[in-house]
Amino acid sequence: MSSGTPTDLAIERRTEAEGRTVLVLAGYIDLSTAMRVGAAISAALPEASSLEVDLAGVTFVDSSGLREFVLGYQQAKSAGRGFRLTGAHGSIRQVLEISGLYDYLTEGLPESPASD
Repeated sequence: MSSGTPTDLAIERRTEAEGRTVLVLAGYIDLSTAMRVGAAISAALPEASSLEVDLAGVTFVDSSGLREFVLGYQQAKSAGRGFRLTGAHGSIRQVLEISGLYDYLTEGLPESPASD
């Protein structure tokens, strides 16, 4: 987030143990940045056993961001991947709770069991 404007969004992608992928988001998620979130989720899912979207660094999210989270959840479900949001706090958690999405997206989809 170089310029420090309210519309900045940083996305970091990490691959962790057993193919779990974490997208760490920081900044604003609004109409001008939500498509980047959706693109990052879509790009990460094919290689991930499960996807965690870390919202600890997010300072704002609007309905366009919520839409991308729901679409990501649906994509993960269709692909048989795990998916969940973590780190929701303050107003970000409030938005998720008021919209009725908090439990749905933070409990998320469990990681598919490894085939024996």
